Amino acid sequence: MACIDDKKISELIATTKPGWFSFEYFPPKTDDGVANLRKRIARMKQLNPLFTDFTWGAGGSTSELSLQLTVAAKNEFNCVANMHLTCTNQKTEMCGEALDACKAAGVRNIVALRGDPPRGQEKWTATEGGFNCALDLVKYMQNNYGDYFCASVAGYPEGHPDNIDTVEGGWAALTASEARRARKVKDESGNEVVTVCRDENFKNEMIYLKEKVDAGASMIITQMFLDAQVFLDFVEECKKYNIHVPVLPGIMCLNNFNGFQRMTALCKTRSYMQSCLLRPRWTQGIALTRFRKMQAPEKRGNQPVACPMNLPAWAMGSWESYCKQALPGRPSRQIQRGMPGTCVSALTSLSARKRRTRATTAAASKEQVLGCQHLRRSIVPAGQQCHR
Repeated sequence: MACIDDKKISELIATTKPGWFSFEYFPPKTDDGVANLRKRIARMKQLNPLFTDFTWGAGGSTSELSLQLTVAAKNEFNCVANMHLTCTNQKTEMCGEALDACKAAGVRNIVALRGDPPRGQEKWTATEGGFNCALDLVKYMQNNYGDYFCASVAGYPEGHPDNIDTVEGGWAALTASEARRARKVKDESGNEVVTVCRDENFKNEMIYLKEKVDAGASMIITQMFLDAQVFLDFVEECKKYNIHVPVLPGIMCLNNFNGFQRMTALCKTRSYMQSCLLRPRWTQGIALTRFRKMQAPEKRGNQPVACPMNLPAWAMGSWESYCKQALPGRPSRQIQRGMPGTCVSALTSLSARKRRTRATTAAASKEQVLGCQHLRRSIVPAGQQCHR
């Protein structure tokens, strides 16, 4: 029996009221993990995500499992499924086989990515007979499948990590626009290190993003970020380059400090507190007061503090727990209170519960709560859809 074609996410976004969100799942490494994930997909389906993502492991290491889970999510769990597909370690015909399998199963949503280097390899290199970049993959999909697939591509509000460089001369050497997305950390010796995607490189990235959209991409999913202003600046940049497809903020809920350090170092992510210290003095006081109020959280499991547009799979059980405790009996209603088009859950519910932070690590939870409050309360005017 032929499978029914899935709905395109781009069409769902156009017809769905603001306040929606999605979940992103990482394929497990063990059979027990797969069985557990399947159970959680079924449970989390009750939260009514708009769609579910499945990542493609580094170097294509989980390609078969990613496809199996994507098909299962659509045909067994009745989810709108979105599968990542990368160019790493893949010849053109291999990508074609994956796309043919998706079409046969009725999966119509694909995230077209270049991909990360294989494990143990520092720089990404194209496979002989394969694609050189995500743009090639988008063009291939358009040329061979027409408008059957809804193709998503990656966006980098702070610049692609490969284009983020150390700044000689420190913060003083930055332009005004660079200072809004730069990252400042201390190395092992205690020396201050400033990194940023310089303006010229960022311009080239926006031109490349425009090319991907013109080639057929229907929406953009961003790299993780902690400073909401960086995301909104990125949306404005998209408008300047006549990019008018939906821009989905990708927020990763960090529930332990080691994960926070690892992911921010890998993605070279700017922290929310850095942006606070660049604002007028009176607004610094407000932000720092909020920061001081975030004392050591209660240890109540791995509950995240925000509902991201793409919630990572390792936090999936945490989100269920969070909804039961912070949003008892009415998660959908509470989530709808978030700003239109954003991925922020009802942090007001935390006020009703004395603002108890729902994460296992104080440092990571402070970044998430402050960044989400900034996105929800301070930047996006009521009625404005920030994903446009």
